[in-house]
Amino acid sequence: MENLKKELGVKLEKILHVFIFAQEAYLYTEYFHNPETQEELDLVTKSPHNSNLSTIMHLMFRTVIIEVSKLYSRSENDKFQLERFIASLSPSGHFGRIGISTVHIRVWEKLLIDNKTVIDNILLLRSKLYAHTDNPMTNYSEIDISFKEIKTLLDIAEEILKSIYLDIFDTGLLTDSPTFDRPRFMILKLLAKAEKERQEEIINKFKNWRK
Repeated sequence: MENLKKELGVKLEKILHVFIFAQEAYLYTEYFHNPETQEELDLVTKSPHNSNLSTIMHLMFRTVIIEVSKLYSRSENDKFQLERFIASLSPSGHFGRIGISTVHIRVWEKLLIDNKTVIDNILLLRSKLYAHTDNPMTNYSEIDISFKEIKTLLDIAEEILKSIYLDIFDTGLLTDSPTFDRPRFMILKLLAKAEKERQEEIINKFKNWRK
């Protein structure tokens, strides 16, 4: 039993790493798409740097989709997908003897069923991202996935991981981002400030030239 518990711990740690990276990608990407101030939003949507920033944001969004899809994949090649992992925790599964609450398992299975449409869309979009390597900037807007829906999938993964760590290892799991602190994230603020100063300098030079 001790070896089985150790094996479960190793498996959980690997899934946790996938989750943390997916969450990091989400937090940064969501901020760029929904910045704090109007100045930051104008920088992203209206400034001369809009094209470059849009490309960066598109690549960030691709990363979010690919990383979140690893948690919800149905492929045999994805070793850390949650659906198969939950099945392995059932009484008839590989980790069944450890004694995960069947009530918890049923709750997690229902969450996957209730969010099947969003999961299917994530997986469909991921497949399209992989398939269209000849055109990485293809517009996938026909597949409607909101940041709120992506956050829901991350919350489900977080709930499952926290429950298992608490029930089996009697350990509270901290899943806060190790790098992203939204109130202190200054990159867009600094860029917006610099762009404003650059434009003011150009205007002042033009005014002085006309004198």
